[in-house]
Amino acid sequence: MKTRLDDAVLVCILLGYDTVDDIAEALRVDRGVVERVVNRLRALDLVRFEEKGFWIFKRRVLRLTDAGFERAMEVRRELERVAERVRADLERGVAPEELVAMYGYTLPLLALMGFIDLAMLAPILGLLFIPDTGDVDTELM
Repeated sequence: MKTRLDDAVLVCILLGYDTVDDIAEALRVDRGVVERVVNRLRALDLVRFEEKGFWIFKRRVLRLTDAGFERAMEVRRELERVAERVRADLERGVAPEELVAMYGYTLPLLALMGFIDLAMLAPILGLLFIPDTGDVDTELM
């Protein structure tokens, strides 16, 4: 399964990552890429900004719209199935480079969701980072 970056961003918001910086760090993606994805998701009415806090502690956070929530839940169900395949591959001893080639940036998302133990992915996560190439149609394999 290839997970589109915009789907991964929706799932991150579902999980409580509510700023561009938090999402970029969680997915190991350049902040500029995440900003462009968020702008596209806002145009599609899948996410919105909301003011949180008060006075000098006020900040803008991302929230899912109803349509965004529905899409994030669909992706979550798909990722549960992918996690089963990744766990099987890990148990078989598939090399980290092969796992990255097969699943790419879906791996950190699976760890964030608790579908895969982060300790199992530690050797792999160092191989991942999406630089800011200006491409917002990036797929997370």
